[in-house]
Amino acid sequence: MQIVVLFFDRSNIVNPTTGFPYTIPFTTINWSEPVPVMVFGVTDDDALHESNEIQHRVSIGGGNHPTAVLPVFVTDDAAPGTATLTSTTSGVTFPAGVSLGREYDGILELDEGDTFTYTVELHEEPEGDVVAETFYVGGDALTVTPAPVTFTETGEAADADKWEWDDPKTVTLTALHDSDDFNEFRTVRHRVEAGSEDYVVAQLSVEIRGLALAGLAFDPADLAVSVDEGGTATYTVALASDPGDSATATVEISVESGPFDNAIYVSPDVLTFTGGASGNWSTPQTVTVTGRNDEDEFDDPAEIEHILKIGSKTGLGRNVEMTVVDGNRAPYFLEETKTTRRVSEGAGQDDEVGEPVEALDLNASDTLTYSLEDTSGKFSIDSGTGQISVAADDSLDYETAREREFNVVIKDVGGLSDNIEVTVLVRDVDEPLVVSGSTSPTFNENSTINNSVARYTARHPEGNPSTISWSVVGTDASDFTIDTAGNLKFSSQPDHEAQETHSITIVATDATDPSITCVFPVTFVVNDVNEAPDIVAGGNAIPYAENQEFPVESYGHREPEGHSPIYWILSGTDGGDFTITDVGLVQFRQTPDHERPADSNQDNEYRFTVRASDGRLTGTKDVIVTVATDSAALYASE
Repeated sequence: MQIVVLFFDRSNIVNPTTGFPYTIPFTTINWSEPVPVMVFGVTDDDALHESNEIQHRVSIGGGNHPTAVLPVFVTDDAAPGTATLTSTTSGVTFPAGVSLGREYDGILELDEGDTFTYTVELHEEPEGDVVAETFYVGGDALTVTPAPVTFTETGEAADADKWEWDDPKTVTLTALHDSDDFNEFRTVRHRVEAGSEDYVVAQLSVEIRGLALAGLAFDPADLAVSVDEGGTATYTVALASDPGDSATATVEISVESGPFDNAIYVSPDVLTFTGGASGNWSTPQTVTVTGRNDEDEFDDPAEIEHILKIGSKTGLGRNVEMTVVDGNRAPYFLEETKTTRRVSEGAGQDDEVGEPVEALDLNASDTLTYSLEDTSGKFSIDSGTGQISVAADDSLDYETAREREFNVVIKDVGGLSDNIEVTVLVRDVDEPLVVSGSTSPTFNENSTINNSVARYTARHPEGNPSTISWSVVGTDASDFTIDTAGNLKFSSQPDHEAQETHSITIVATDATDPSITCVFPVTFVVNDVNEAPDIVAGGNAIPYAENQEFPVESYGHREPEGHSPIYWILSGTDGGDFTITDVGLVQFRQTPDHERPADSNQDNEYRFTVRASDGRLTGTKDVIVTVATDSAALYASE
């Protein structure tokens, strides 16, 4: 790449370097390093000030691109006075953003009807009058005011047509409406005349944008519209004036935004208006703008261009400035995301299953949440990292299911989500025997102990056939026996009141390989069964002397379950001849007489049954009371 420096007239400006080709070469190495250019004014034989321009053009490959123009004013060393225009722009002061240059370079854009102002002033006090004039070349597209202005020396501006030399003069440019629909370009020049000196010191390129005859009316008027990605926004367009009876106008709408052409699309792309009193030229028509979703998280600018056509005439209307506001993007899993994980059977709770499942989100500040759709309940996932884990100890069994499938769901704070199916392969592990059966069997006390109270089986998880031998060990092992079929029995009658629980361990051993075993802890519960009261005090063969009134006998009981109260009852053949108190004390109803027996068979042997009841069950004792004469009773007592 090289920069070529050109001069309009090299008679009064030279580069002092011998053999300088007026080019500055740049390479990929030195492209950013500034290169100084020195400009010298050439001495001539006249007494006139002169102006010139230095153009800069970039040449890359076969293309040439004008880039900048530097106006230069050469003050003649013999010229009377020093009439110059002020500042680095040779006397013309422009607002920020407007630059000087040749036509189409540093262009000032004006719509028809717009105005633009700036100032002109001298750089130093002249000797005599200096006339400064702003003018342009070509057509009637612009007006320039004021007319030529005369600057004079200090104190000489009494004349109303003259200005003090150091008093800035405002210049106003007005873009005129015309009868066509085209954009036009004009060059505004600034000339200084001092005595016989006459030279152009600066120029400004102006683009006058046609309002396409009738012009367009927009809402919003500032032509600034924003739309969310994936959303819509609207604005309206109408004609600003009647195009005339029977005239038809169309507005063609297109996106004009360079690299952001895909940021929006519009509908409709053509509007039709008709003129005249019955026409719709003043009725706003709605344009809908839809923001497109992209893959970044930045707002995108865009412009919508409007071209108005009336008959054979075409004009460029104003552009609508768009901002496409970046929207929330759904998180997603990459297609190449690994979806298979592996874990060993028998893995423990919280054991990790492979690497985390990772999702992406173009909204870098978004918070993502992972979850599982797993009906088996075998797995869990860390909501923040996507790490899958085993949900419970020993929940995975290769022999039952060799693989498990479920969905991993990723969701952002806005509710947008994606999911991916994950397959977990369960690895087979060589496992010991597995015993099945109850770990807490129960048995009712007082039941037959010859029956099996529990049955146990054993198997190889790997499916290996084998003969199993059984044994019982542990604290209460002596209370049980187990046969070759795994049937567990009590070796003696259990009693709930004596011992409610029995702790043992059942051991299953592979008869062909004793190293393969399984221990199975069991806690046996003996259920309480309601038992009848037991009469533990009082005799069942009682001698009693006739003619006595003392109690026959006192009976006592033991209630296994501790029920209370206990009811005492007498029954049997001669039970009616006696009474019994609520504490078990038995007495004759009538004093017995040996000579006149009252028992049922009159043999002086009174037979009855003592009953102790808890209201549900009854304990009994059969009793015989023998009544003797006084002397017999005496002899019996001796």
